[in-house]
Formats: sequence, structure tokens, C-alpha cells
Amino acid sequence: MPRLNFDVQVMREAALSLQSALHTLQSSSATNTLLPSNNETTSALERLHTLSQTHSNMTAAYELLKKAEAWSTLESDVTRLLANSEFDAAADRLAASTTSLQIFEGTSEYDNAKALMVSLQNQLEAGLSTAVVNAVNRMDFETCKRYYLIFGRIQRESEFKYYYNGIRRASLIKLWASYSEDTTTDLSFADFFSKFFSEFLALVHAERQNMLKVYPDAQDCLVEFILTTVEALSPSISQRLETQREPDGLTALISALGTVQEFVSSASKTLEAMILFSPSLSTVGGTTHANKPGSLLRKPSHSRRASKRFSISQREGTPKIPLKSGTGESLDIESIPPWELALLEPFLEHQSDYGQLELKYLHHLLLEKSQRRQTTDGAKRFHDTTTDAFSLAEDAIPRCLAFTHTYGVKDLVGAVDEFCQDVLEGCKTSCIPTASSVPASAAAASVPDEDLDYTAEDWSAFQLALRLLEGCRAAQDRLDTLESRIRTRITQAHRLSSLSIPRTQQHLLSHSPLNTPESQNLVAQWDAAKTNAPLLVQTRNAQLEFTQACQALVRDTILSPLKIRLSGYALLGEWTEMDHTQPGSLKLPKFSTSATSTIQSVAEGLLNLPRLFEVYADDNALAFSLSTLPFVGTELQEEEQGNAELVTSTWLSSLTLSLCAHLTDSILPEITALTPLGARQLASDLEYLSNVVRTLGVEPEVLEAWRVAVEVSDEEGIARVKEGKELDEVFVKVATLRGWVEA
Repeated sequence: MPRLNFDVQVMREAALSLQSALHTLQSSSATNTLLPSNNETTSALERLHTLSQTHSNMTAAYELLKKAEAWSTLESDVTRLLANSEFDAAADRLAASTTSLQIFEGTSEYDNAKALMVSLQNQLEAGLSTAVVNAVNRMDFETCKRYYLIFGRIQRESEFKYYYNGIRRASLIKLWASYSEDTTTDLSFADFFSKFFSEFLALVHAERQNMLKVYPDAQDCLVEFILTTVEALSPSISQRLETQREPDGLTALISALGTVQEFVSSASKTLEAMILFSPSLSTVGGTTHANKPGSLLRKPSHSRRASKRFSISQREGTPKIPLKSGTGESLDIESIPPWELALLEPFLEHQSDYGQLELKYLHHLLLEKSQRRQTTDGAKRFHDTTTDAFSLAEDAIPRCLAFTHTYGVKDLVGAVDEFCQDVLEGCKTSCIPTASSVPASAAAASVPDEDLDYTAEDWSAFQLALRLLEGCRAAQDRLDTLESRIRTRITQAHRLSSLSIPRTQQHLLSHSPLNTPESQNLVAQWDAAKTNAPLLVQTRNAQLEFTQACQALVRDTILSPLKIRLSGYALLGEWTEMDHTQPGSLKLPKFSTSATSTIQSVAEGLLNLPRLFEVYADDNALAFSLSTLPFVGTELQEEEQGNAELVTSTWLSSLTLSLCAHLTDSILPEITALTPLGARQLASDLEYLSNVVRTLGVEPEVLEAWRVAVEVSDEEGIARVKEGKELDEVFVKVATLRGWVEA
């Protein structure tokens, strides 16, 4: 305790003494800031300052002179070191001189010094090149690392990578160049692509381990290795793909795209694994850390052109690959590795042409199937062709999803629609007999007068038409199923698209011609189930036309004997018969005129039609698409078409009105002239035929219009013409025949 008090007392006295000294110094500084100039201390300090500054300047000058002297012996020193294979020492000598190159800036010696530096660096590289090649071939990665550091000291890292990458990928480049479709090979294009990228991926996995032993930034170097390997392929990927635009090439393109996508996925995982197991690396998935922005988005210099040898500064990167913006959304191009673009972008042109490629491929497949089966039966050919066509069209859905995901849905619909339309139009030509092959133009003598029996050819055509109509029903069902499956499968794929489409692929497709507002709206409507509108519009129109052609074959076959009867009707002599009663003689009244034998025969044939349809009343083929029959209202409900009585009455009505239309549109206008007696005979025929038609439950309005016009007397007809009022079409035709107006 006494000792502690003593220490405190000493400290207190020392503090007071220090305080007093500080006050004295402060007062002296305030009153005498500058000592007199003749003060000896001040003079001494000034001399010391001058000497110090002179020493510093002389030291700097000495260093510059040493560097300049070093440049004077640089060439001889480096040449000697290279001759002795002392590459490390030569690199150090060049690196040291590179830092002193700035002393020549602004002088006439700068260009010469720079040229000398580049020349010596080239000599060092040339001297090392053989050693580098040997080390890489031996897979001596410790030596490779030492050589890489040497190249780094002279700013030639890219040249080392050029040697390394070129040697490591040589076998792969040779494999790519060896494939040719012109030579005999067991490998298809798709199999070759699979083999090549399998070898490529194995090399990437190997280089993952190798580059970690050589480079400090191994992941960046592996990314560059992949990119430069793709760019070194000859022919390029684009040129290879161009050979597959033949009609049968679509599946090869799809398979190749799938192979490349698998490679991209596996290579990306390899790059990510380098981060997980090497924390010192600064890149993830092909993108770099913030302190090296965009380094992987430049294509590093790997060309050995002489012009690049004279660039000591950092090499310029190539421009980023531009993408077409189609949706207005911002696209972070920095997030897309160039090596992925280099692999996937060549497919974009073919993906954009998917619709055309799919259409050609569908026709190619159908042609192959058609050539394998030959049949002369029109109905069987139609059934087989449409079955194959709709099956092939359905198979196009997974191809669309694999090649374009859901971006090509509009092209898919267009290709399938046009394909099915072409198939149905082709069937219409090849499966339905032409008019010349149907015995409708046979002579009237071929049908007995007493009845309207059909020939064997008639029955054959009728049976063919029924089978074709049954085929139409089956084709309609398959068409409905096809549309439903397109909607369902595309909608399901669209909902999962965000999970299944690779990032780079999605960016490319979303900014391609495939991504149109029409496609987006179409898929959105399907997804929301807001539309049930027909999807394959052209196909449905072609299906309708084919059905109507089959119904026309039934109609023409059934009515052919009746039309034959009417073929000479316009040439009958009754139309020009004159009244030979002498003036002043007694005129006996005619109460009625019998119908001509032609009309009586036609009427009997019409009355026989119900008996014909009794046999086929339950045939489902006749019940198909009744609403498309001529002279039948479209309000006919689908569910009512299964009624056998309704089917029979609808067909009878259509056939009867068709025959009446044939008479009034084709036969009666062929009459050259009508006398009053001829008009009376024609009116009698029309009235007789109208009565028969009514017995079939049909109102013959067109026959009545002709009958009324024909019954008009000459005096009344001429008076109507002179009135100048608008006349109906039938009256004008009759007026021409009667001579009331000039033809």
C-alpha cells in the first residue's frame, strides 16, 4: 500500500511537469511562429531538405537508367536464355521489361521497343510450343500448369489455351468430320449425333478433372473449351442440320435436338459441380462473378493470326448474340452462356419452319404406307387412307412438343389441317367414281320400258356409295377425336412448360417467329376451355365436300334410269304441234290431255323409290349427315337422324326435288319452241308429275311455277310483256319459248 501511494505521487508530479512544459511550448509557438532567418537551425533544416530531394531524384534517375540499360541487353539476354531452354527465366525477364515499357512512351523509341517485346514473346512461345504439345499429349498436367504460368507472365494465356484445347479436342473434331451420308455407314444421322455428343460429354467430364490441375480459373476454361470446340466443328452444326430438310428428315432433327439438350443439361451440371467441390472458383453455370462481368459472354481469342500478336493490351471480345424480341419482356442476355447458344441456336431456323417440315414429313409417311398396300376397292382405299392419315396426324403432337414445345402449336394445327385436307381431296378424286364411269349416260334402250330396273353397274355404284358414306361417318369420328387430343395434350404440356423447357431453349423460342399472339391466344383459350370452335377448319370443309360427293353418287345412281328417260324429252314433237282446225269449222272442246309416256314412265319410277329404300331403311350410312343433302333444311337435328322413317322420307324428298330440279334446270330449257298445243301438253305433263310428287310427301313448287307460266294464253302473255313490269325467271323462259319476246 505505501508503495502504491508512492507510485501515484511520482506519476502526479510527472504529469504536472509535462503540463507546464506544454504550456511553455504553446506560448512560444503563439508568439514566435517563425524564427529569424538567420537562425542556424532553420538553415540546417533547409539544407537537409534540399539534399533529401536531390537524393530522391537521383535515385529515380538511377532506376530509370538501370531499366534503360536493361532494355539494351534484353534481346541478347532472352536469346541466350531461350537457347539454354531457361523458359522461366526468359519469361521473368520479359515480364520485368514489360512493366518498364512505359518509360519509352512519348519518345521515338516506343514503337521499336514494343515491336521488340512482341518479337521476343513470339520467340518464347515458339520455343515453348513443342514442349507444350508434348506435355499435353503426355497428359503431364503439372508441367502444363508450369507452362501456363509462363504464358501468363507474358500475357499469352489465350495462346496456351489454343494449344491445349486444340490437342485435347483433336480426336473429337476428327470424329465429327469423318461422318458423311454419301459414304456407306451403318450409323444414321440421329445415331451419329448421339455417338458424337456422348464422346463430347465424356471429354468434358475428363477435362473437368484435368483443368483443375492446370488452370486457376478451371471452370471458365472448361466453358471456353466447350465453346471453341463447337466453333471448330467443320462442317458446322448448322450445315449438318441443313442436310436433314428432306421430307423424311424431321425425326432426325428432333432426335439431334434432344441429344444436344441432354448434352447441355449434363455439361451444365458438370460446371455446377466444379463450384460445389471447388469453392475458390467464381463462376456458376457458365456465368461469372461480379468482379469479372461478362467474361464468359465473350468469345476468347483463340486465333493465332499474326495481327493479334501485336496486341499487348487485353483482347477485345466479340459482340453478344442478339435475340429478336417478340414479347416485349426484358431478356437478360448476360444470363445465357454463349456455349449453350452455339449449340442450340442452329436448330432455331428449323424450329421456325416446323410447320413446313411436319407437312412434308406427314405426306412422306402416308406415301410410304400407300405404296405398301394396293387396292382397287374405293371404299377400302378411303377407309385405309383416312385411318392412316388421322393416326399419322395424331403422332405429330409429340413431335411438335419435342421440337418446339408449345411454341409451335399454330404451325402444328396448320400442318395437320392442310395434310388432312389434302388427303380427303385426294380420296375424292381416287375413291369416288367419275360421272363417266357411272352408267347414267347409257342408252335409254338399256332400261326396259315396263319398269326401271337397275343394271349391275348401278347396284355396284350404289353399294360403293353406301360404303363410302359409312367411311365418312368413321372419318368424322376420328376427326373429332384428333381435335380433342390436340387440345388436351397441348394444354397439358403448356401447363408444365415452365418446368420442362431448358432456359436457353425457352429464350430462343420465345423470341422466334413461332411465338406469335395467335399461338399464345390459342393455347390460352384451350387452357381456359373457352372455345369449342372447330380446330381443323379446312379438313372439316374437305370432309363435308367428300360427304356431299358420296351423297351425290347415291343420288345420281338412283336417279340415273329416270334421267335417261328424260334425256330425249326436250325433242318430243308435241311441243311444236300446230292446230290444224280450219277457220269456221266446229271446234270440239278438249277437256284433258294425257301425260306423255315419258312423264308417265318417270312418275312410275318415282313411285317405286319407297320400295327401294325399304331395303336400306336401317342402313346407318344413309342416316349420316342428312343435313348436307340438297333441298334439305339445315335445321335437321343430329339426334333425329337415327330415326329410320325420317331417314327414308328425307332421302325421298331430296331425290324427288333433285329430279324436279334436273327437269326444270336442264331439260325444259332445251325445248326450242312451244306452240299453244305444245304448251297445253307440257302443262298436262307438269300437273301429272306434280300430283305424283305430292303423293311422296313433297311439294313441287318449281314444277308448279312452270305449269302456271305455261298455261298463260298468248294474249295474256303478250300483255304482261308489254306492261314492262319485272318478270320472274320462269315466265321469261316460257315467254321466249312461246315467242312473246325475242330470244
